Amino acid sequence: MFKISEEIGKKDTIDEILPVCLAMLRDENNQVKLELIKEVVQLDKIIGVDVINDKITSQLWEMANDKNWRVKLEVIRYLPSLANSLGKEFVDRLQREALDWINDNVSAVRDECHSIITKLIQKFKD
Repeated sequence: MFKISEEIGKKDTIDEILPVCLAMLRDENNQVKLELIKEVVQLDKIIGVDVINDKITSQLWEMANDKNWRVKLEVIRYLPSLANSLGKEFVDRLQREALDWINDNVSAVRDECHSIITKLIQKFKD
């Protein structure tokens, strides 16, 4: 999807690809969601941070609190990569969410949260 978006450009990606992405992020099949997450985080280079912030982050936050721990974990792994692009408000929310994820029942989620918090502290020391 990312390669197609590079070829067709920003406008066509927003008009044609983004609606499909949003529908796929709501798919009941967790594998579809997991594969798509890897592509979505790269779209900011093509469609811009504002569009990502406006259209996709709410869906990502919802998925980061999914009942399926594998979906949650995969989203959590990719959220920090968006932190640089999406700014302070996103980073602040990520920090708040990470504090909640530390208490997750699944140890892999807790471990990833520890990693996220460490990365955020190192990256945004101010």
